[in-house]
Amino acid sequence: MYDKTENIKYLCSSKKFSTYVDAPFSKLVITFLNDLSILLLKDKSANKFGDILSLAFWLREKNITNLKKNFFNKNQNKIGLGNIFHITPTNVPTNFAYSFVFGLVTGNSNLVKLPNQSFEQVDLICEKINFLFNKKKYLKYKNSNLFFKYNSNDILITNKFSKISDARMVWGGDNTVKNIKKVETKIKVKDLYFTEKYSLSIISASKYLSSKKSSKLELAKNFYNDTFVFDQNACTSPRLVLWQGTRNNNNKAKLIFWNLLREIVSKKYHIDYSSSVEKYKNFCLDAIKNKNFKNFKNFKNLIYVVELKNISQDTYKLFKNFGYFYEFDLINFNSIQKVLSNKTQTLSYFGYTTKFLNDFIKKNKINKIDRIAKIGDTMKMNLVWDGYNIYNDLTKEIEII
Repeated sequence: MYDKTENIKYLCSSKKFSTYVDAPFSKLVITFLNDLSILLLKDKSANKFGDILSLAFWLREKNITNLKKNFFNKNQNKIGLGNIFHITPTNVPTNFAYSFVFGLVTGNSNLVKLPNQSFEQVDLICEKINFLFNKKKYLKYKNSNLFFKYNSNDILITNKFSKISDARMVWGGDNTVKNIKKVETKIKVKDLYFTEKYSLSIISASKYLSSKKSSKLELAKNFYNDTFVFDQNACTSPRLVLWQGTRNNNNKAKLIFWNLLREIVSKKYHIDYSSSVEKYKNFCLDAIKNKNFKNFKNFKNLIYVVELKNISQDTYKLFKNFGYFYEFDLINFNSIQKVLSNKTQTLSYFGYTTKFLNDFIKKNKINKIDRIAKIGDTMKMNLVWDGYNIYNDLTKEIEII
């Protein structure tokens, strides 16, 4: 497998790859992930990246133990499937780490394709993983987990890793998935496809206006973390904000919310020249071609907000990045169904109770949302993602009768 003559660049990997399976949530894996968390949190270079900090906190022993409590059942004979091939997206630096952890905690060996695009976050995380792999107690992980890069168009390499994989986790656009489906695999391979999806937020204007000033500021900070940390590249990042309430309340709420967000963005966010030009170009095209274009607000070129005349299942086709948002007024919450489609991933919210949301889902038999989370929690990774129960999908259960 390990052939340096091929067009593969290996990172933090052993030359002696061998498949290793274990029961889910072993003590060793929880210790390993907690050690990785500590290394990342101590590194000053890593601390400047919000996405690395989020990952580091997620890896803590307390959080992984909570995942174990939620999923692990000691009365089940669960074991890892074997080799998991992770094909991760090019535009979200830390996604590969979460995907790797999903495979590791479920007791599997992992073949992780890193993004070809250069990211400092990827290098920092791999550096810490490599450090731990070289510790004697983690040698079995070093020998059973590969991290590598290669050109995505090199189908021969994709074939090579697919043929030895018992499951594949594919994160990417629809074309990526279509190409992967053509690749030869084991007969019983299990494929999990995390395709191109989009997210939105809904805010109760009355609840927002009646909230404390500190709560309004906190919401703006949380919304910033959901969006600007990833330049809206993450599928969890909202691109459309729905304001539910009377027109008067909605207008008041919008004015406060976007201005608070502008203050945070101006202090924390840096957009490079090319991205800024692309954002402006997208606005010009939007203004010229988008017949659904109603109004526009520009907050010092940091935030663009386009108000829409209508929403539909095709609204996601408008969505853009780098602080480019659409908004729409809803009189009642049920009208949100107009915009839901098979492309909807996360609905983030403010001003609603979990009981209200549960009742809405059950009463209307909603199946076009994968996740519902509070604004600020959209990137909280879990072993249920995009409708998959990853814990079950990456393990096999041995029945004893």
